[in-house]
Amino acid sequence: MRLRHATLYLLGMALIAFVFLPLDNQRAFRSWVSRFSAGPASAGQLNVLLFAWLPLLVLIAVCMLSLYRQVRRRDAGLLDEAGKRLLNAEMNWLLAFAGALAATMLVCRVAGSVMGA
Repeated sequence: MRLRHATLYLLGMALIAFVFLPLDNQRAFRSWVSRFSAGPASAGQLNVLLFAWLPLLVLIAVCMLSLYRQVRRRDAGLLDEAGKRLLNAEMNWLLAFAGALAATMLVCRVAGSVMGA
């Protein structure tokens, strides 16, 4: 489990660095958002949708799919108390990681739009 968490953490950091670090990517995001938005207000909402809610929903879906079998075992009563606590801790960590990654992506996008302007 620690290896999986470390791998997810490193993949999340690499994703953020690869996507948001190059200034040209920030300029491409800005031009894409301005092209598909009706104005400044909808551009802000489109940024929140694309860089916060959409990644959050995708990450939550991935978390739930990865834990589906364990949750089914818990619901069937096949897990002991230690297994239930471990599953609860795993769910808490994965969902907290998903929320933190999505929030970091939004902050990187907002900071990048300020620097890329």
